[in-house]
Amino acid sequence: MKKLSAILKRIFFPVTLLTFLVVGSIFVAGNALYIWISKGGETAIYPAVTIPIMGFFIGLYLIDRWLINKITYIKIMIGEGLIFVGVFLLFLFQNKTVDLQFETKADYVLVLFDAEENSITRFADKGVFGKELVWEKNVIHLDATMNNRKDLRILAPEDWEGFIQGSDVYKPEKDSLPYVFIMKHKLDTGNWIKNQTFIDSIIQRERMR
Repeated sequence: MKKLSAILKRIFFPVTLLTFLVVGSIFVAGNALYIWISKGGETAIYPAVTIPIMGFFIGLYLIDRWLINKITYIKIMIGEGLIFVGVFLLFLFQNKTVDLQFETKADYVLVLFDAEENSITRFADKGVFGKELVWEKNVIHLDATMNNRKDLRILAPEDWEGFIQGSDVYKPEKDSLPYVFIMKHKLDTGNWIKNQTFIDSIIQRERMR
């Protein structure tokens, strides 16, 4: 028993941030493996993802245990803390979004990418890197660069139970206009999103205002 305690103490002490990460990953991978064994089928994806991640953390932990004998404990903790903060900020940056949230009573919303302004300046900061604009009307004009942003999310009103969304380019005689059209899902309007004449008439009306 004393020998086992000595081995465990050598493995887990002194405790570092990686210690908690490794223990957590072992529990998550073990739970994923249990779900796969008990349910089978598509749940095999759980251990297929979590076990390699666990192995990666264990590899880092072996390096951590080696460094703990070479570098002072406080330096290890500060170093790991900085690395974790950096990885967390990188994760937030890579997953940042620019959200356009509509709040309207209308049955459709329309985004026209024809504004001459720098539209991103209208968005307020959200979180560390994200941005958000809450728009209470059902039509908005944004500049053309916004249409090229992969992080732009156009969100229908939250009280809509369902919706139909489409994007295309409106092509009058002399120019072209990218747009996004979202319509509230109703039984009597299910085919409107496919009716280009109907959508074009809405765009023409909005551009004349």
